Amino acid sequence: MKWRITIALIMVVAVSAFAKDSAGDHFKQGLELSDAGRLEEAIKEFQLAIKEEPQHADAHYNLGLTYYRKARFDEAIASLKKALELIPNDTYALNNLGMAYYKQDKFDEAIVAYRKVLEIDPSDVYAYNNLGMAYDQKGMFDEAIAAYKKSLELNPSLVEVRANLKVAQALKVGKYSLSAYRYYRRGVDFFKAGKLDRSIREWRQAVADSPRYADAHMSLGNAYYARKQYSDAVAAFKKVIEIDPTEAEAYYNLGNSHMQQAQFMKAIRAYQYALELDPTDVSTLGNLGMMYVEMGEFDQAVDAYKRALSLEAHPQIQRNLQIAEELQAGRYTLDAYRAYQKGLQKLVDGDLGAARAEFRRATRISPRYVQAHLSLGQLDLQAGDFANAIEVYEHVIELEPTLWEAYANLGWAYCHTGAFGKAMDAYHKALKIDPDQVQVRINLQIARELKAGKYSLKAYQSLLAARQFMSARRWEDAISLLEQAITESPNYALAYNTLAWIYADKLGTHLDEAERFARKAAMLEPDAAYIQDTLGWCLYQQKRYAEAISYFERASELDSRHAESYYHASLAYLGSGDVKKALEKLGDAVRLEESYRKQAREEPAWQEWKD
Repeated sequence: MKWRITIALIMVVAVSAFAKDSAGDHFKQGLELSDAGRLEEAIKEFQLAIKEEPQHADAHYNLGLTYYRKARFDEAIASLKKALELIPNDTYALNNLGMAYYKQDKFDEAIVAYRKVLEIDPSDVYAYNNLGMAYDQKGMFDEAIAAYKKSLELNPSLVEVRANLKVAQALKVGKYSLSAYRYYRRGVDFFKAGKLDRSIREWRQAVADSPRYADAHMSLGNAYYARKQYSDAVAAFKKVIEIDPTEAEAYYNLGNSHMQQAQFMKAIRAYQYALELDPTDVSTLGNLGMMYVEMGEFDQAVDAYKRALSLEAHPQIQRNLQIAEELQAGRYTLDAYRAYQKGLQKLVDGDLGAARAEFRRATRISPRYVQAHLSLGQLDLQAGDFANAIEVYEHVIELEPTLWEAYANLGWAYCHTGAFGKAMDAYHKALKIDPDQVQVRINLQIARELKAGKYSLKAYQSLLAARQFMSARRWEDAISLLEQAITESPNYALAYNTLAWIYADKLGTHLDEAERFARKAAMLEPDAAYIQDTLGWCLYQQKRYAEAISYFERASELDSRHAESYYHASLAYLGSGDVKKALEKLGDAVRLEESYRKQAREEPAWQEWKD
């Protein structure tokens, strides 16, 4: 569903250097937990940081933000005030203090905080926006409008501020009452928190107070839609259209609600009305195409999808266009397509048996339905039924000889049956069709190594299982499987390297053993950049910076595109005191992968050198 409501959001500030290592460790852990949404644990870490270093302003600030996210506003205010005692002119803390007061309906206090921000920084567009919101709640609509206009004068692109200005103007002319607006805003907060019953209650109060409050009706419709109460959603969106017949989003949302009720003709009419109002809406065109497919009107579906793609490149709409053209060409029937779609939904629901049954039904209805066969083969691979998967993919290749995916999956199945030569042949054919498939190239190399006996199939399967445990952060289980892989194949370099990486990077323990594993991997594969990098990281974790640098540099020589080795080198140079060289290596890493810029900003070692 589209969502047209926008709210001024609490802002996040970059952190500064740590006063003490132990406080810094707790603070860093608190940030990571906060980012992961583990707020209670984050609070404990920030509290520990403050216990170690009571003057740690950033810990007080981020503790305040975390309390805010937990809706513990009294505690948020206390923490933010403490941060402001330490850094009195911190506009981030002042803005967020104002937001905490706002959430408690203490609008006078919020206004004082925002005005203080603007005394310090008259160009703070968010402070003007937040000030306007507080004025709204006080019924001071002229002042609110002036604040919003000042924010937009400074930054005309702020959509949320423009929306808030519209609200203030509506309140001033009496389109709805201030009490209705307050119900509405509370409903928005509850909706964002996933409390649909509470949000519906508030929005019902809003429309009871001001029956022609279009935004409140729209929000009610969105909440009903989220609860799958599609008839109620239809009624709400129709009310919006009654109030404002030019509201394209109401027609779009109405169409979505009809679609969920399998009322395809009604959905089509709603989407058509939406497009009369906004002919360039890609989402509406995409959904219109879906409805035409459901009605068997494939020509119209193709036209709708092409119109959408002429406005915006959209991978899912491109895929839907391909499906519509295949249906148009008679490659499979609509009934087969519906069975296949049911199978996909069963996969999402985790019912693999039912998914398999639907895919099989699709292939019985339309025996040449390639995508359904591919999905059956994927289920066989997941179940470890490689012999059946081979049969399926060979059949797919007979139907469609130019699908690289079929050859790649066939190679995977052959590899797991020990037919490494056939696997290599399949991978070669996949790469001939699409040479840019990096993972296929990696799998080809694995097949070569298995055929050459560098490690056994059993060891390789243990490593794959270990990686699954690593994804789930089940480190001990992953270590156990990697040890099994090494027992099975004592010269398996990747298993040694992965084990070293878990100890050095994920656990930070057994660093001597991690180094020993990494050196064994480097002895087995001396020209592997990623192994040189792992060995360097084991040494870095032991603060042996000069030695670490030599291995990071070696990794970069072996693979000049290996961004991680440049980033690790920057940390090692920083640890050794060579800031100029550290900045150079960080720049190399960022040029290769922009994500390292953010990583450096969050890395304690780099805090003094934020750009």
